[in-house]
Amino acid sequence: MAQSLIDIGKSGLTAAQYGLSTTGNNISNASTAGYSREVVEYAEANGQNLGAGYLGRGVNVVTVQRQYADYLNQQLNKAIAQGGTLSTYNTQAQQLNTIVSDPTAGITTQLTTLNTGLSTVANNPQDTAARQAAIGNMQSLVSQFNEMTSEFNDVRQNVNTQLVSAVSQVNQLSAQIASLNKQIVISQGTSNGQAPNQLLDQRDAAVTQLSQLVGATTTNNADGSINVQIGNGQSLVNGQFSYNLTTTPSATDTSELEVAYQVTNSSGVTTNIPLAESTLSTGTIGGLFQFRSQTLDPQERALGNIAVTMGTLMNQQNEAGVTLTGAQGGALFNVAQPAVTPGTANTGAATVSAIYGGSTLSQLTGDNYTLTYAGGGNYTLQDTTTNAAPVTIAATPNTTGTGSTINVDGLQIAISTNPAVGDSFQIQSDTRSAGATLSVAVSQASDIAAGSPQATAASGTANTGSGALTVTSPPAQYYTGAMMQGVVTATVNAGGTTMDFTQGTTGDATPDVTVTVNGVSTTYPAPPTNVPITAGATYNVGGVTFTMAGTPAAGDTYTLTAQPFGPSDNTNALAMANVLQAKTMGNQTFAGAYSTFVGAIGDAESTTNTANQAQTTLVSQVTQAQQSVSGVNLDEEATNMMTYEQMYQANSKVIQAAGTIFDAIIGIQN
Repeated sequence: MAQSLIDIGKSGLTAAQYGLSTTGNNISNASTAGYSREVVEYAEANGQNLGAGYLGRGVNVVTVQRQYADYLNQQLNKAIAQGGTLSTYNTQAQQLNTIVSDPTAGITTQLTTLNTGLSTVANNPQDTAARQAAIGNMQSLVSQFNEMTSEFNDVRQNVNTQLVSAVSQVNQLSAQIASLNKQIVISQGTSNGQAPNQLLDQRDAAVTQLSQLVGATTTNNADGSINVQIGNGQSLVNGQFSYNLTTTPSATDTSELEVAYQVTNSSGVTTNIPLAESTLSTGTIGGLFQFRSQTLDPQERALGNIAVTMGTLMNQQNEAGVTLTGAQGGALFNVAQPAVTPGTANTGAATVSAIYGGSTLSQLTGDNYTLTYAGGGNYTLQDTTTNAAPVTIAATPNTTGTGSTINVDGLQIAISTNPAVGDSFQIQSDTRSAGATLSVAVSQASDIAAGSPQATAASGTANTGSGALTVTSPPAQYYTGAMMQGVVTATVNAGGTTMDFTQGTTGDATPDVTVTVNGVSTTYPAPPTNVPITAGATYNVGGVTFTMAGTPAAGDTYTLTAQPFGPSDNTNALAMANVLQAKTMGNQTFAGAYSTFVGAIGDAESTTNTANQAQTTLVSQVTQAQQSVSGVNLDEEATNMMTYEQMYQANSKVIQAAGTIFDAIIGIQN
């Protein structure tokens, strides 16, 4: 009996020691990240049948149980992954907003300065100092575009660097989780299935870190290991094996990195399989992708659209004017044009080129496209930047009878002849780098075409008909070809229904003539002959537009004369200043478009900051719920410590009583 009592007391002491050790361990790790509170589980020992009933034999320690709720941990990891997304996005947006928010160095300031400079030229067109200052203003504007685009590209490179770092950390954590899986399986196998709590805590902590990077999900295996998946189910960890990610240049834009899944076949050959950005939507990696695709790329493209549109329209306006030396104006800015690459499977002989401009310039997107010939003069146009549904568009045959043209989304696409059905052409018109490549094309003060060409019309003195020619468009706009110079004579042919145009003894070669009737234009290339005389038609000769009234007679002549240059003419300088203030970008001025651009970046920072704060609150709430199960409560542990101390003391008394009884029995026997 005494021995049984000693065994009972001994089991109680052992149980108390387990309790004290476990409680002490909880207290020691109260501030340890990832630690899960442990609790000793006890069970009554099997009793001894003494005939008169079963006599208790003390207590057994079943296990030291980790306090863990898988559901709460999954919720917490999901919340942390989304928090990683928003925190990363917001940090990058803050950096971008800092670049564009300086009110003294923005594009708007430089646009205003250039407008003032051109106005000063208009006030005194012969002042070479004012002209040179205006060129300096152009250079300052270009420098601002160059610098800002360069800073955007630096941010893009920083995103690439962070992607490389994040992927490296993902691979390290995946390998760590696989290694812990192996240790856990071995430990459970050599301890009769007892859970190695410390290893489990380490594995959970690694999964949480992984979730913050890439948004991982887990599934449990029967042997105690776990599997980890990302994206659309790509396996990072499968039991005791881990798989790597890597970064590779994007197939559509080598300046940007994408994440790829590495697969190694039985021969040891590794293949990189790119993962769609949309499948990696959470964690640090998801935040970097979302920032790049939703803010960085589109806003740099918006900046490039401003640069392209401004440069193109200013070039067109300067080309419509007369320089200080009396020559036709040229381009003020160098604007890089789209590149067109024919498909490798093309069978037709058509060549395609594209420039920024045309009637849709205000609708410029700055995207890349694939143009595919569908037959019958119709094409399908696929925006490969947005991957929007392809649209069908008809090409307009050129009035010369050769080739056709498509004006769409700010592009003027020239097609030499109909391609073979199915032939395709890649149009690289992405404007993100436009701000970096923009430069000033002029250096001499005289290159600014401040004046406008003028022309007068006169009827021949020997005319017998009643026809009268009237110039309707000085100053003219010269978007294509050279302006008319010198004297151009129109002679009515026999029958009085057509005219031939010839150049006088001065000026350049005879320009083309374009006849427009009811909105339909036909161009007669130089030397223009048999040009029809049609009531209500307008005629354009080298940029000079005129109309014919009355009925001309055969042999009648009419002359168009380019007037001598007037150095004090300021009409085109005023027109250039007006370009900077006109609503040429949709329904916005350049300054308005830039303000929208800055506002969009500010909105991205503000929105992600608000969402990030809300997510931080959610993470805190889920953490509290998870810690209510797994966290250490020092007050509770202090109570447990006292309980186990008393338990230890009481069981010591049991052993002491057993000793006293044993001594008494020995004394009786003696």
